[in-house]
Amino acid sequence: MTHLDDFVVKYGLLGRGVSVISALGLRELKQRGCSAEDFLNYLVEKHNCLLHGSRKYIPEDFIKTNSKNEVYATDSGGIAILRAIISNKGLAYPGLEYPYFISDKEPLEVRIHGIKDDTIGEKGLVYIIPNREGFKNQPEGSWQYISSSNACFSAIIEVLKEDFKYPVFDVDKNKQIQ
Repeated sequence: MTHLDDFVVKYGLLGRGVSVISALGLRELKQRGCSAEDFLNYLVEKHNCLLHGSRKYIPEDFIKTNSKNEVYATDSGGIAILRAIISNKGLAYPGLEYPYFISDKEPLEVRIHGIKDDTIGEKGLVYIIPNREGFKNQPEGSWQYISSSNACFSAIIEVLKEDFKYPVFDVDKNKQIQ
């Protein structure tokens, strides 16, 4: 059993009920050389989980569908952290821009239109969806998964702004801000 397996068992991440890991709890993994993104990707790859990043705490044990009757999730730790840290509320069209298909030719970077003071938060939450039932990969081959039903989650992991390691550009000022 690896230290990641031990960590999952220690915090009961995929058991009954909802486990919560604070950013302080994640420090244990970071001290062993495992980033928050690496750990999230491990959960996706080893346990077939999906991830949902949000700035908001969800008091229920499920993510409600939005106004379009959809729940969005990802199989990318980087995208989950992005969505947990960077909000698209109140941004000028087109808001946040980042690729659906991440590769060496099209690396993950975020372009923000109409950035506000609270667009980038200091911390956020990644919800761990323990199975992919009801989710469809759309567009196919991308990091995005969509369900037309509420999605149960088994864990909440607090991430920090510093956990997002990719470039962020303020389009209006034409400059990189991270």
